[in-house]
Amino acid sequence: MAKGKVLIADDSKFFQTYVQNLVESIGFEVAGKVSDGQEAVEILEELNPDLIFLDINMPRMTGIEAVERIIEKNEDAIIIMMTSVSDILIVQRCMDLGAANYIVKNSSEPEIKEIINQTWELYGD
Repeated sequence: MAKGKVLIADDSKFFQTYVQNLVESIGFEVAGKVSDGQEAVEILEELNPDLIFLDINMPRMTGIEAVERIIEKNEDAIIIMMTSVSDILIVQRCMDLGAANYIVKNSSEPEIKEIINQTWELYGD
């Protein structure tokens, strides 16, 4: 049985697939993959994911804007930000808005899996 359903929002198809493979390898089911924050917000109620991965830099609606909208709809949403940006101020803003954690995209697979597992242990069902 899967730990929970995941929504992945990233404008890179490569990174969508990378995250999908990672989360499936540790017991999550991918409910959906979208290319921007707008799509993530629009599909949220339909998919009802347990865990949401949001890239910070996406077209149409950034991850920062999407965090705000998602938390407005569901203050208990568990969001992990994904960034290649090393600007800690942007990451901190997302955390202040309600994101649970963040992943730096060039981290190793074991590091990323550990962040996902720790976040799930703290906030998951």
